[in-house]
This record gives sequence, structure tokens and C-alpha cells, in this order.
Amino acid sequence: MKRNMRSRLGLLLAPVGLMVAFLLVQGCKGTGNAPPTGGTGGDTSLTGTGGNSNGGSSDSASGGSTMGGDTAGGAGSGGVSAAGGTTPGAGGTVSGGAGGAAKSGTVAGGTTATAGAGGSTTAPAGGSGKGGSASGGAGKDGSGGSTVVGTTCGAPGQICCAGNTCQNSGCCVSGLCVADGGSCLPLAGTCTAGSCNAGACGGPGKPCCTTSTSTGTVCTAAGTKCVSGVCALCGNNPGDTCCNTTSVSGTTSTSVCLGSGMICSSTYSGGICATCGNPGSPCCAGSQCNGNACCYNEQCVAEAAACTGTGTGGSGGTSGTGGGVCTAGKCSGCGASGQPCCGTTCGAGLSCRNNTCSSCGSAGEACCPGTNGASRCVAGTVCNSTSSTTTGLCALCGSPGAPCCDGNICSSGCCFNGSCMAEGTTCTSGSYGYSYGQCKSGRCTCGNSGEPCCLTSSFPTSTGCATYDLACTSSGTSSLTSTCQPCGKNGGPCCANDTCTDAGTQCLSDDYSYNYTCKVCGGTGQACCSSFYSTGPACKDPGTACDSSTGVCKACGAAGGPCCANSTCTGPGTTCKNSLCVVCGTPGTTSATATPCCDGNTCTSGCCITRYGGSYAGAALCIAAGAACDTLVSSTTGPVCDLTTVAGGTCSSTGTTACGGLNQACCVSSSYYSSSTYDYCAAPGSRCLSSTSATTGLTQYLCNACGSKDQRCCIDNTSYSTPTSLGCKSPYLCTYDLATGNSFCKGT
Repeated sequence: MKRNMRSRLGLLLAPVGLMVAFLLVQGCKGTGNAPPTGGTGGDTSLTGTGGNSNGGSSDSASGGSTMGGDTAGGAGSGGVSAAGGTTPGAGGTVSGGAGGAAKSGTVAGGTTATAGAGGSTTAPAGGSGKGGSASGGAGKDGSGGSTVVGTTCGAPGQICCAGNTCQNSGCCVSGLCVADGGSCLPLAGTCTAGSCNAGACGGPGKPCCTTSTSTGTVCTAAGTKCVSGVCALCGNNPGDTCCNTTSVSGTTSTSVCLGSGMICSSTYSGGICATCGNPGSPCCAGSQCNGNACCYNEQCVAEAAACTGTGTGGSGGTSGTGGGVCTAGKCSGCGASGQPCCGTTCGAGLSCRNNTCSSCGSAGEACCPGTNGASRCVAGTVCNSTSSTTTGLCALCGSPGAPCCDGNICSSGCCFNGSCMAEGTTCTSGSYGYSYGQCKSGRCTCGNSGEPCCLTSSFPTSTGCATYDLACTSSGTSSLTSTCQPCGKNGGPCCANDTCTDAGTQCLSDDYSYNYTCKVCGGTGQACCSSFYSTGPACKDPGTACDSSTGVCKACGAAGGPCCANSTCTGPGTTCKNSLCVVCGTPGTTSATATPCCDGNTCTSGCCITRYGGSYAGAALCIAAGAACDTLVSSTTGPVCDLTTVAGGTCSSTGTTACGGLNQACCVSSSYYSSSTYDYCAAPGSRCLSSTSATTGLTQYLCNACGSKDQRCCIDNTSYSTPTSLGCKSPYLCTYDLATGNSFCKGT
């Protein structure tokens, strides 16, 4: 009879309850959305029930009744998730029922028949209670638990869920999910059952994938992490290395475990997954323990055992026996509001400050500690500190003009640059009010193909475009005209990390404009390929080489064309100079009319003048008989090319000893300061080399033969690994000798 009367009274008061819930929806401390009516007061996923009194009277989905239930619920354990209902999601339309008296669970149970917090109008479905970690309705002054408010993850084009997880065997590529069979940009190849590059990398036990900026650092399959160059399984079993979460705007990646009943030993890189929740093991997320065990200093203490220990860092709290005894999931002497901290631990909705547990998580209050991934603020609020170790304040979020809620969520409009923009307004940033499109249907119209580029922090790509197959390109002189365009195709912009997708293309500059596009390279008349992106040749067609003056592959070896491999020229009377084939061997009377000596310091006639040492050392020149040997000196009395005194050529003048002939002393220029003094030879097929005199023991400089087989190269090879035809007579190649440190002409 009493139950029936109460039910009728509930029907009469239901409209009143609706009005009260509407007026108080912004001011309730537990601002999570109430679930649909009916169901138990807490999830029994890890032992315990949500309470032994009436959490609801309907048999529909989880949540509270239209009233608060008969009483607040008994002292039954709330369970580590202590959800107000088993179905997260849409909030109730009326105030939620009492969550039941929670132990140290995440739902602080109501203590009277007062209605719990109703559905919030400023947060998404399944809103967050203080410090909670599961969804559900709230009792008075209690939290309904939290469905972590985050950006949707896992589908193609969305961020990867924790542990590189993507739907339907997709690949997690640089923080974004790629569909099975889709391009792995900016990695090589396509996605195949979680692995990239035709399954060659990124999967369990396979090598980590390589990017253009790092070698062997990326894993793409779900539940994997790169460890010492190999993709190791992570996060599913005790002893596994912890997985990583995907960092999004305003957050950093943290280490997590994927399997239930486990916790990561560190929020930073290098943590190991360990079993949690049992006495003697670490507390689970939200400072929770199994059964009636208590969480003391983030370690689980068995029921009836003393809550003892020493606080490790943070704010200290109790030690010794000051924590009392663990009873029904709570330490009797610590952890409750106004009590000393249990080491560093406090109950749900409380934080340890100045060694005392005090309320946290509501608007204007200090942020909760966020231990082991628990929420730091109730739904509809966000912590203004992104560090889990730094105290901040919880502020209202989600409405236009307010900060975005966790996960870049707004109740309406768009989240842009950390703030919520009203529907239809212009998305602006910076003191000059740069426009990034209009807020429309929950997103600013930037970042997709053909749209203006967003801020680089808007997407995991860090390019201002939503996906890796788009690139931010400028269509004018102002960056404000930049738009997101398809990338990687021949003639189009390069993708992230200078990547191109069309076969045979590379990301190359446009004729010194510093605008890079994808170009087919390596064929005759095509752009030269770059060694930065490939180990292959710059030009692929036989008989072609890269013309460095134009950056185009051309026929090589002829005068005026690029030099062929090994600095070789095939045209008669040509030699390689500055990577181009030039006419050689023809003598002249001045440096302006003389041509370079041919390979092996040879000329068709006259002398081959080679300078050695000093800042004026340079290419050998063919000088006609009777012309001044030293072309850098303006003198009528200097030595001239003499083909009669010494066979083969020397330099001589009236009243001086001839120099520069084969096995003669090198000529010395005396018209320059000592720092620029140089030696030179005149005999073709010779070069000036230093040696020690057998008679005097002093250093001497003589013109020695060069350029023939096993002789010193006439011009030393500056490349220690690649032989060159420069400095040797055909068909020999100048090769560096590691043992002597000199270059010799080698070949058959």
C-alpha cells in the first residue's frame, strides 16, 4: 500500500521534478547526463552492486527513476566502475535516481531520496561525473561516472584509438586511421590487414615502418608499439609494454593498457602493464580496487587491514596507522572530505591538497588529480591545466565563447583553436582575425579538399589539412589564400614529408622558385631525380646525365652537354669541367683564348700549364709556344712556353734557368704575396709534386709525369669512393688509394 501511494505521489510530482531539473541543470555538481530510466544503481563489472535499494522503478534502459528511489541505497559496494546504469549514451530527460552508496567507487551515492543530477545541456551524452570513469545517473552530491568525452576515433579519417586501434583491420598512420587497402601516406605503400607497404612493416613482429624523417619508428597495427625497431604487442597482458594514445590538439600522448584489470606503471614512455585492483597491487583507474579492498597511496589494501604506508610525492597525507582500517572499501581514517589524504589518494570527487581531501572537479573548483586516466572535471567543465600533475581550475566548457570540452567537444557549434564557435559564425584566429571558414554543421569549413587550410594544430597531420592525401598550397602571394588540395600526383603539390604517390615521381623544386611539386623524373627531357629521395641514378636512360644548369636529364658526353658517369666526356677533344663537357686541348695566347688541357694534362700543341698550391691553384690551360706561361702575371720578361730547349715543353726566359719541364723544378710565381704564391709546370702530362731530395734531404718540388697507368693522377680525385676520368688519360680512371692517401690512374 505504501509503495502504491508513493508511486502515485511520484506521478503527481513528476512535472515538478522536470521543472526543477531544468532550472538546476547548470548548477548541479554532478552535471553528467542522466541515463534512461530504470535499471540498477551501478555496474557490477568488477564485483559489488550499485546499492541494495531502489535505484529505479522502470524496466527500460539503465538509469534512475523519475524520483530518487526509495532511499539513497544501501551500503553495498559500488564496484570499480560503479556506473549508474549499464548503458552509456543518451542522457535522461528527468533527474536521475540515486546511484547507491558507493564504496571507493566512482559514483558517490545519494544519501536521501533527493533527485540526482539531470541530463546536462552542455555536454555530450553519457556526461562525466567528478572523478568518474563510467557512465550513469547521479545521486545527490554524487557523480554519475564519466564516459570519457573525446573525439570519435577508429574509423577511416578519424584519429586512432588507444594502442593504434582502427576499425576493420585498418592501419594507424601517424595518428590517423586508414582503411584496409587504402594508401598509407605519408608511409610507403598501402594498408594490408593493419600493416603498411604491402604488409612489410608496421604489423606485430614486423619491422617498424620508416618515414622520410626517421628510420624504423612507426607501427600501424592495433595493439602494437615500436620497440627496438620491431613492432611489439602492447597493452593486452601483464608484462606487456604499455601502448600509446593519440595526441590531439591540446593533449599529449600517454601510455595506457588495453586489457581490463590492468594499469600502466608509468604515464610516460617505457611503462609496463601490471594487474591492478587486488590487495597488494596498484589501484586501477580512478583509484579503484576490487571487492571491499581500499585504495591507499594508489596501492590496494585488503579489507580489515590497516591503511598504512607513506605518501610518494604529491601532497603526502597519512602514514603509519593514521589511515585507520579498511572497511567496505574505505579507509576509516582518511580519504573522505575533510579527512587527511590516504597517502596521495582521496575518494571520488576529491583531491589531495595540503594533506587534506577536499572537493574537486566542479566549475570553479580545483581539478581532480586525474589519477590513472580518471576524469579531472565533471561533464560540462574542463581543466585549464593539461598536465595531470599540475593543479588547475575546472571551467565551464562547450558553449559558444567558452573553452572546448575534453576531446575538442562543444555542445553546439564548432571547436576551433580551443574555443567553441557559434553555428554560422566565422572561425577566426590571431590578432588580425584571420578567417578559417564558417562554423557549419559542427565544423569550421576548412581543412577538406578545396577548403581553406586550417590552423596546423587542427589535425594530427600538422599541415592544416584533415588527411595526409591533402596538402596546404598557396594560390597567391598571401598565405591567406592557401587551400587544401589533393597531393602526391604528378604536377600537383607534394604530400606531407615531401611524399609523392604516382609511380616515378619525386618532390622537386620548380626552377629555383622553391615551390615543390611532384614530377616524373629520370627520363630524357625530364627533371633529374634527387638522391635525397632515392638511391638510384639522377637519370635512368642510357647515355643521359643530369644537366646541373637546368636540372633536366640530357644526352651526355658531347661538347656543351652534361658529363657522363665518372665525369667522362665522349666527344673528341672534350673534357669535363664543372659537370659540363667543354672543348679542350687547343692552345691560346691568354687565359681568355686558351682552352683547358684534356684528360691527363694533354694539349694538341704548346704547353699545359698546371698551377699547384696557393689560392690561385686551378684548372690546367693549354698555352701556345712563345706565349707567357704564367697567365696570371702581366709581364713582358716572364718565362714563355718553350718547345725547343726541352723536348715536350718547358718555360724559359733570357738569363734564367728553364723550369716546368718534365723532371725539372717547378716554376714559381713571384708576383703575389706569399699566401698566394703557387708552383706550376709546363710539360704536357706532368704535375708539380713535392718530395725529399736524396742529396740534400730538403723538400723539393719537381714536375713529375702523371696521367698514365699507375701514375699519380694529374688532378686528384676528391671523391674517395667514385673513380673519375679527370686527371687520367683514357681509358684509365683516377682512383683514391686509402693506404697512401693519394690518387692513382687505374684500369686495364
